[in-house]
Amino acid sequence: MRIISGIKRGLKLNPPKSLDTRPTEDRVKENMFNLLGNLRDLKVLDAFAGTGALGLEALSRGASFVLFCENNHKTLTTLKDNIEKVNLKSYTMYSGDVYTALNKTKEKFDLVFLDPPYQDLEAYGKVLNHLVDLDLLNPGARIVCERNHEINLPQGFDCLKSRKYGSKWVDIVKWSKR
Repeated sequence: MRIISGIKRGLKLNPPKSLDTRPTEDRVKENMFNLLGNLRDLKVLDAFAGTGALGLEALSRGASFVLFCENNHKTLTTLKDNIEKVNLKSYTMYSGDVYTALNKTKEKFDLVFLDPPYQDLEAYGKVLNHLVDLDLLNPGARIVCERNHEINLPQGFDCLKSRKYGSKWVDIVKWSKR
């Protein structure tokens, strides 16, 4: 696990200590970020942050801010260690569930990484609806959904691109107001 591009390119990240966390493989992450293009000055939500690899990659590539949310106590230590290792200051880390974090934030996001535990089949729709209900998405915001099963997108979200990597799918979704 490493930062692939940007100002922290090549920096190795700590792997998860818990088997509950499945970080995005480097080849998948590289392809995902190639699909996303320029991230300069974007505000990013890493909703189920795990090791923080996606949010930290976004910061390295020029994102202006990342909100990391993680509620797995076994994973939080690794997330904190990786954030300290990368040493980029434009972030907030929330230790708890994403819904509570979103209720507390004033940020509006341009990019969202959504990679919930695969057994939580309803998390995609619940998080997206929560973001909309709280008006936390900027117009044209993109959402990256990592999944291993079909998901139903709420109204107002359109899938722009979908790629399969082994048993995992990565969807790039765009928000257009309802």
